[in-house]
Amino acid sequence: MITTFGGNAINEDGTKVVFDTDPKALETLAWLFAHFKAGTIAYGGSLPKGQGVDALFYGGQLATTQYGRGSCRT
Repeated sequence: MITTFGGNAINEDGTKVVFDTDPKALETLAWLFAHFKAGTIAYGGSLPKGQGVDALFYGGQLATTQYGRGSCRT
């Protein structure tokens, strides 16, 4: 979500995490946490037992699911 909304999670060469200092990343996280608090977004790990996030997504009970594709090299 951070990169989708224009923020940076890691620096350009992938050697340092920067989401905690990047203004757009922090704005995105604030938006996300506000929706968690309001109950308008749910974390996949808190959904009903036995349901994978992918199954809930395909069943129309979850709006999005995220699977990582990159990593930060340290």
